Amino acid sequence: MSVTKIIVRIRSVVFCFNGNDRLTALVSADKPEKRASHLEKNKLSVVRTRLVELEYEHQDLDEMISRFSLDPFQNQLQIKRMKKRKLNLKDQIERLRSQLIPDIDA
Repeated sequence: MSVTKIIVRIRSVVFCFNGNDRLTALVSADKPEKRASHLEKNKLSVVRTRLVELEYEHQDLDEMISRFSLDPFQNQLQIKRMKKRKLNLKDQIERLRSQLIPDIDA
């Protein structure tokens, strides 16, 4: 059974009708600040999720570098590439953290 989804705009409100007889108001077009706030919250959650992913990857690289550095026969070029990747991840993490800091109105 396929579920039909219809999105309709009536005056200033956008409604979504799902096939299960539910009518839901999605966004009020009269209040753009609420819509912007909702979009901002979604953006922040995406940034936080990406930040956690990068932090885990940074930790994993750190562990790999320490293990590979103990072996004298390990390829030094490979270790240098991992260190460069780790620094790149650190820069990305710092950029994302700065996005999470709210702007101060002057």
